[in-house]
Amino acid sequence: MMRRRRGTRWLAAGLVLAVVVGACGGDDGDAEVAAAEVVEVGSDVPREPPAASVRTAPVVESDTAFAVDLYQALRADADGGNLFFSPYSITVALAMTTAGARGDTYEQLAAALGVSDADEWHAQRNALDQDLLEERHMWEGAEGLQPLELSIANSIWGQAGYPFDPAYLDLLASHYGEGLRTVDFIGAPEESRTAVNDWVGEATEGRITDLVPEGAITDLTRLVLANAIHFEANWINRFDPSTTRDGTFTTLSGDDVTVPTMAQEIRALYGEGDGWGAVRLPYAGEASMVLLVPDHGRFDDVVSGLDAATLLEVTRRPEPTGSPAAMSDHIVDLQMPRFEVASEIDLVPALERLGIVDLFRPPMGDDGADLTGITAARELFVSGAFHQANVTVDEEGTEASAATAMIISVTSAPPPATLHLDRPFVFVIQDDATGSILFIGEVTDPTAG
Repeated sequence: MMRRRRGTRWLAAGLVLAVVVGACGGDDGDAEVAAAEVVEVGSDVPREPPAASVRTAPVVESDTAFAVDLYQALRADADGGNLFFSPYSITVALAMTTAGARGDTYEQLAAALGVSDADEWHAQRNALDQDLLEERHMWEGAEGLQPLELSIANSIWGQAGYPFDPAYLDLLASHYGEGLRTVDFIGAPEESRTAVNDWVGEATEGRITDLVPEGAITDLTRLVLANAIHFEANWINRFDPSTTRDGTFTTLSGDDVTVPTMAQEIRALYGEGDGWGAVRLPYAGEASMVLLVPDHGRFDDVVSGLDAATLLEVTRRPEPTGSPAAMSDHIVDLQMPRFEVASEIDLVPALERLGIVDLFRPPMGDDGADLTGITAARELFVSGAFHQANVTVDEEGTEASAATAMIISVTSAPPPATLHLDRPFVFVIQDDATGSILFIGEVTDPTAG
């Protein structure tokens, strides 16, 4: 038996959101903090243990639907290239943002993420997160295999002295397990960026070292929300490296390339559908990789038609009752390439395609982002969202890392408007108290009298 650990070492995914307020937000948050000094402030509210009555199946289903929707949206910008990302990490970071969203901003996030009852959803997320970290049994024949490593953590970085809503911080503490770390974004934005990136680098075992790009954190930044998840595991049935040979892989464009190809004959769960075959490869420690392989010439057809229902069915294991599932036990002659995939993704276009629009627009009156659950003033919006991910698959197993930065900002005071009356114009004289129009005129030549 092994424990999935929450800690400072991760491999598979991380997500960062930075919340920024414009100069028009006033002088709050100007408390002096030494450059790059991080002060643990936190909340007095402990993380809630998952209640026995909380079911995680609904949130797994909604997460799967969002994952597929996001996958389809990201494919639109992938141009047929490789793609790798962490929907779980992205969802958790968006969930922490959703906790502070109100009005249309909340409704758009809720619709994309499948939220019907916010309180219930946050409780389900808390339970799911802790379930993922519960003790689990190693396969009985797993002698000599490394225990699966899975760690999930969140971090919250806020401007010292900024008026965060205590209820928001308490919700993050009780359901996402993290208190506030104060930094000086105003006086030391670059040092603060380094501190966040150092945390991410440690969280991803050094595989992602510059998550938040230069210039993304400025003196307008007020809050950074970060999530990281680390995954590393051995196959239960490891490939024999001596059987790995150069093989031919036909790319999406139809070109043949040579790639080191692993091979073995194993007993595994295997299934077929309309134009595809799939196999489940288990890791030591109750996790699996599911490989879905469209028939030759059917990749775009199959993948563009992939939806949550299909993915849930393909990934559902047969139950002890013998209820039917998409896969069943087979002897499989398996060949697959060793591969590494790395992606750097701007998430904003994909999230906008999913209907999350207001979140990325500066507030102006009743329009734009509404994150007044984070602070009372309506002055926050997401100005950028960046995601990096990489994965290595070889004879031993899988190592993966990912990180995402969502920079949430408001513009500084808008530049002054320019209006030069150097051409004909209309003017009105109005009584402000009653709104009555007292005079109307037009001037086409101010020299004519």
